[in-house]
Amino acid sequence: MAFIVALTVLLIAIQLRSLRWATQEAASAYMDATSTKVLGRLQGELSTISSLVHVLATSSSVADSNERSETGRAIPLFKAALQELPQMDSIYAGFENGAWLQVRRTSDLTEEQRERLRAPANADITINLIRPTAAADLKLDTFSEFVQAQRPGQHGTVMIFDQAGSIIAHPEFADFVASAMTHPARSQLPNIDEISSGMVASVLRRSYNRDNNEGSIQDETGQGYLFRLTKFALGDRYHGSMLLLAAQDDFVQNVRRLQFDGLVLAIIVGAAFIPIVWMFGSRMSRSLQGITAQARQLQTLAKPELVPVTSYIKEIHELGGTMNLAQRAIWSFAHFVPKEIVRGLIDNSISTRLGGAKQEITLVFTDVKGFTTIAESADPDVLMHQTSRYFSVLTEAFLAEGGTVDKFIGDAVMVFWNAPNPQADHVARACRAALAAKAAGERLNAEFEADGLKPFFTRFGIHVGEAVVGNVGSTERMNYTALGNTVNLAARLEGLNKEFGTTILVSEDVYRRVADLFKFRALNAVVAKGMTKETRVFELTGVSI
Repeated sequence: MAFIVALTVLLIAIQLRSLRWATQEAASAYMDATSTKVLGRLQGELSTISSLVHVLATSSSVADSNERSETGRAIPLFKAALQELPQMDSIYAGFENGAWLQVRRTSDLTEEQRERLRAPANADITINLIRPTAAADLKLDTFSEFVQAQRPGQHGTVMIFDQAGSIIAHPEFADFVASAMTHPARSQLPNIDEISSGMVASVLRRSYNRDNNEGSIQDETGQGYLFRLTKFALGDRYHGSMLLLAAQDDFVQNVRRLQFDGLVLAIIVGAAFIPIVWMFGSRMSRSLQGITAQARQLQTLAKPELVPVTSYIKEIHELGGTMNLAQRAIWSFAHFVPKEIVRGLIDNSISTRLGGAKQEITLVFTDVKGFTTIAESADPDVLMHQTSRYFSVLTEAFLAEGGTVDKFIGDAVMVFWNAPNPQADHVARACRAALAAKAAGERLNAEFEADGLKPFFTRFGIHVGEAVVGNVGSTERMNYTALGNTVNLAARLEGLNKEFGTTILVSEDVYRRVADLFKFRALNAVVAKGMTKETRVFELTGVSI
């Protein structure tokens, strides 16, 4: 769920981020198209007029004529040229003898303009005197209208001026012409420097001594514009400049419409995916929770589930199977090795390297009275089953007191306390475990006798002292156990039960530690088999009240 929300927010942020970029790109593309169209039109018309002027200047009808009447040989050519090229306003020529004339189109002039030129109301062409030269005039008002039609956006602006600042195209070109014709004091069109203010003046200042410049600017109301100033050549010695202004809002509407459509699409897609992802995520979450639970069970050595965690996702499915396999392996391993040791191996508190450390532990050795005789007359399968029941009862009593069941040696059991985990009352734990195991064995013997089996009478030996505890064996197979004289004495105490006719014998060290907690019966001092020092022994008979 959080992922879908984050993805939707990211998509919206990208949409907003790309708005300005897309707007600028759209405006820039429009200005590119405007520049191409306008310059192409201007250069095309000037090239056409220039070619015509060259032809007329070299024509014998014009060069040999010195007449200034409507019947002159040059007049029909000029009229034909004006009719052929409607973008021309007039053609004028000067001759070597000082004669000169202008042939001007008047069909599209207003009454006021006709009066200023003294042109008859029905005249399409007028012939005037003009300065000595040979040239043709381009109709800048018509060209300016064409230029403004190509402006970038509804509120865009295009201005063209030459190297002297003379206006070639301007949004208010017609007003400039009308003002020049009606105000004798302003008979000339204004220069670009005279009419530039606001954004135009700011752009021109930024572009001083630069042939090309572009960027962004704001008007007095804070509306954003993109500008581009481009210098272009008109012949070898003549050049002009084109200034384009594009209002960003003219292009942002289309971009915003696309952005809105994309935003709606992103929301719809996100909303459509939420239930799908919710279902998918819930299933995946349940699978991962199951695997996590198995991992916790692995640490606690709990019994594994019969069926592994499954998932439609291949990796999670494989992980569930692997975790179930690992859990079953560890759980099975804990039946062959003491659980505390397995836990130590899992949490890395017990090393897997050979070697050990000397520490104090309490040991209990057990043995079944007359087991050899029982085994000789018993069925092996029955004996195996009976022995397993017996070991289960004893092991349960030892584990209840936190003992580490080291090994089963035939019918004997070796158990120790205070390793691998420290136990402050390890001596008392061992004594309580021995008494509990004795009582449990007696109850079990009643079951054996009811089943027609011979009873197992257990004898115990308990001693406390220092021993070397750690990993013994080879690099391929090792055993976590205890070695030393303390271990040997505990085993010898168990054997002395036969000599004294007792069930649980403890050493004097054990007696001194827990004399106030348990009941003991003092026996003689003996030198145990394999020992050199005399040891006082005591029989553990019960718990002190």
